[in-house]
Amino acid sequence: MSARVSALPLVETVTPFGAALRRRRRLRGLSQLQLALAARTTSRHLSFLETGRSRPSRDMVQRLSVALDLPLRETNRLLTDAGLAPAYPETRLDDPDLGAFSDAIEQMLARHEPYPAYVIDRHWDIVRANAAADRLLPAEADRNVVRLVYGGAWRDAIDNWAEVAVAGLARLTAEAARHPGDEVLAGLVDLASDAVRHLSPRPRRRPVGCCARTSESVTTSCGPSPWSPISEEPRTSRSTSCGSS
Repeated sequence: MSARVSALPLVETVTPFGAALRRRRRLRGLSQLQLALAARTTSRHLSFLETGRSRPSRDMVQRLSVALDLPLRETNRLLTDAGLAPAYPETRLDDPDLGAFSDAIEQMLARHEPYPAYVIDRHWDIVRANAAADRLLPAEADRNVVRLVYGGAWRDAIDNWAEVAVAGLARLTAEAARHPGDEVLAGLVDLASDAVRHLSPRPRRRPVGCCARTSESVTTSCGPSPWSPISEEPRTSRSTSCGSS
C-alpha cells in the first residue's frame, strides 16, 4: 500500500516592515522593479522583503529610504518596523544641544527685517517669527500657515490667492506622500483641496515666494508665500542648509 502525502499550501506572513514598505512604494507610484533598481537590489529580493520571506539589513533599509526619498523621521519608523534601532535622534529646536542652530535661525529672522519671515514645523505651525511677521498675524489668530491661507485671515489679503493656493496644494500633497500615516498633514491636504475645488488647474508660471529649509522639521519662509520648491533636506538630523527660489 502506498502512503498518501498531502502538501500544505505555503502561507506568506506579511511583516510590519513588508506592509510599510509596500505602502510607501505604492504611494510613490513605483513598481517593484523600479524601486529595486533605485535601491541597488533585485526585484526578487524586494518581493521577498514585502512578503516577509526575507528580513532586511540596516543597510538595505537605508538604501530603500533613500530610493523612496523618505524624511529622517520616516526612515526611523521603517527601521523600527524592521526590528532595528532608529538611526537618527529626534531633538526639539529649543533643546540646549541645538543652541547654535537656534541662534542661527534667530539671526536669519532678524536679518529679514523689515520683511516678514517665519519658522514653521512639519505641520506648518508657526513656531517663530520676526517683528514684521508678527504684525501680519491677527491677535489670537490660528498660527498655522495652511489654515491662515486657505480659510483664515490671510486668504483675502493675498492678491494672487488662486495661484498661491494651487501651488500650496501641490506642495502639501507631496509632503503628505513623504509622511504616510500623518493624519495632521492629511487633514491639511483635505482643507486645501476643499478650498481650491472650484478653481480650474493652471500651470505655474513662476515660483511663488521663497523659503529655506533649516532641518527636517523646521522651515524658515519669507516673502508672500511659503510654497516655493526647496532643495531636498540633507540626510542628517542636525545639518543646516539655506536656499531661495
